This record gives sequence, C-alpha cells and structure tokens, in this order.
Amino acid sequence: PYTEKLLLNPALSGLNDCKEININYKINSFEHLYSISYNQKIEKYRSGAAFILLNNSQGNGIINNFKASANYSFKILNEHNRILNAAIQVSYIQQNINSSGLIFSDQIDAINGILFPQSSEILFETYRSVDFTVGIAYLSKNYRAGISIYHIDKFVQNDMNFAPGPIIKLHFGKIFSVERIFENDLLLIPELFYK
Repeated sequence: PYTEKLLLNPALSGLNDCKEININYKINSFEHLYSISYNQKIEKYRSGAAFILLNNSQGNGIINNFKASANYSFKILNEHNRILNAAIQVSYIQQNINSSGLIFSDQIDAINGILFPQSSEILFETYRSVDFTVGIAYLSKNYRAGISIYHIDKFVQNDMNFAPGPIIKLHFGKIFSVERIFENDLLLIPELFYK
C-alpha cells in the first residue's frame, strides 16, 4: 500500500507546499487495510509534521493490527534541485489475535472433512507498545531514494516473541515528467522497493 508515501518512509513528510490528507484502502480475500494521514510542511523550521492512523485486519479479522503515528522531519539539505530529509516517527501499535477464528488440526476430520469445535480455549494477549522508526530520503529533479528502519528500538530490546523485529526498507525511483502530454504538471515515479 505504498500509494501512501508515509508508510514507505517517514522522511517523505513535509515536502509539499500544500497540506495533504490521504485516505488509502486495500481489500482482498486475505487482508483489509485502511489508512488515513495528514501531512504538512513547516517552512519556518525547514521541517514537516505528519499523523497517520492505520488499521490492518487479516484472515477475516483473526489477526488485527492498529497503529497511530506522529512524524517529524527536518531538511538537512535544501537546495534548488536537491533535498535531503531526515525523520523520526513515534507510534503506538496494538496487535491481537482472535483465537475463536483459528482452526487447529485436532478439529479436522480428515476423512469426512468435518470441523469440530475447539477442544480448549486458547487466549492470546494483546500486544501494545510504543515504537520508533527513523528514515532519510533524497530527492532531486530526476530521482528519489531513501532508507527507513522500522522498530529501531527493537534492535536493543525485544522483550516479547510477539513483538515485531527491526525492518529495513530501501526505495529508489526515477521521476518522469509527462507535462508534454497533459497541461498540468504530472509526474510518474516508478520505484523499486526492498524490504
């Protein structure tokens, strides 16, 4: 769901002159993902701020993830055709598993294909945590690239097996202007991602 650039890299916040509100959704047979974000530039401090709400439900509501984040970005380099932006994101995350929707092997009659009720109730504790992410992004007239490290605080401490481990995301994109075709400034930015 990287149509929402802030989910890709928090350092992409505060870059546009206008205030942005983005609403995204992704629905398929395995996952329902919804996000809403607000993003604005703070010109006086060469920075930007953003807020994101994200809800992700997998397996018809068996696995549920909620995340509320606040970003602060700062322009390290701000020249005419080049920008280097760094950011930190602080998030509250909540993850839970609804065990009533799970099917275990002792519930399945392999011959007749019948599902039996669960023989015992399995409870999963809801995982709640504060989470930190850092990112850096480089933008020029023709390219954009960046790196972000999610769950950076989990490098040092991971007190629960359910807690997410560190994730590194890299992205690189080429910016193509198609203004000759359209009267407005329209940019196409195909990107490569590595996670």
